[in-house]
Amino acid sequence: MTSRAHIAEVLREGEALKLTVNGECMMPTLGPGSCITAQKANKYLPGDVLVFTTSHDSMLVHRLLGTLPGERLLCKADREPRPDALLPITRVVGRVIEIEGQPLRTQATKRLTCCLAFAWHLTRLATAKLVPRKTV
Repeated sequence: MTSRAHIAEVLREGEALKLTVNGECMMPTLGPGSCITAQKANKYLPGDVLVFTTSHDSMLVHRLLGTLPGERLLCKADREPRPDALLPITRVVGRVIEIEGQPLRTQATKRLTCCLAFAWHLTRLATAKLVPRKTV
């Protein structure tokens, strides 16, 4: 069996790699058992479906909403209402380029939706930091 570390290293070297999805958080784009092909890219854009490592030695496939200064990314599973914690770009090992052998082309409307979601989440973060919380 191939280790997650080996998979991450192969992708970081630029080789395309086929992986099998385990989980439902990216439905309907990806479902359990979906075969994806991922490959490292020089640039990642809002709407791209990324493969990245977590601090718990696992791998996730989530969608990029946007990039913050310091090369930190805000990603989110398609079925989740809230985004993930900010992700250092160094954890990204690749972008999904194929699903079941078919090229994955992110539509402009999906990219725009991700940009709007990114702005909305940034506004929520900024508001939470600026408005003092009431104490009971």
